[in-house]
Amino acid sequence: MNIENDLNIPPDAEPVSKKISRIATQFLIPVLLPASSAFIACIAQRRVSSRLDQVNKENENVKNLQDDVANLRDEVKFLETRRGALTSGHLKEIQQKVLKDEHDAFLKIAADLDNMKTLLQKRQQIKCSLFTSRHHRLELEDQQLKPFSYSRSYDKELGLYPGVLDILENDNYCDPHGSKHGRLMWVYMDLWKARAQLRMFKRVVKRIQDA
Repeated sequence: MNIENDLNIPPDAEPVSKKISRIATQFLIPVLLPASSAFIACIAQRRVSSRLDQVNKENENVKNLQDDVANLRDEVKFLETRRGALTSGHLKEIQQKVLKDEHDAFLKIAADLDNMKTLLQKRQQIKCSLFTSRHHRLELEDQQLKPFSYSRSYDKELGLYPGVLDILENDNYCDPHGSKHGRLMWVYMDLWKARAQLRMFKRVVKRIQDA
């Protein structure tokens, strides 16, 4: 007679350890296993849903920023045309000085943006690496990226610091081929450059008009 599987065996005729094992096998496992599988599936579904929401938000941010870049470039072209209309007569000498001053200022901003790009690339490389600790990324963000962007005198005109915060929070793209990590950061680089150009031409036009 099979003592392990016969439920009619009196309790004192079956070892306690085998009784526990039999009860678990016959009653508990069939109940708990489907429940645990359902729980795991629910957790996985929530993670997938959260990731999709994040991707949709990132796509929306990218589209909005790309529209901003296009609008800024149109405005830059318009201001270039206005600048050309202000180059006649006695304004020529003033314009040359103004252009040099503002172009030099633009070049300094461009150099800062190149430094920012290097830091963002390094940050994204760390974020996408399986072998670099999260601590190194946070250290780079808190001690270099945030202070650098916030301390620029033109921060508010370019929206540098808010853009950096947006990138740090939402740019999670890792290129599977490892050639160009990041997505949002590249759109912001275009946006900042366009705003820097716009800033230069606005200042040129204003200074010539005020001369």
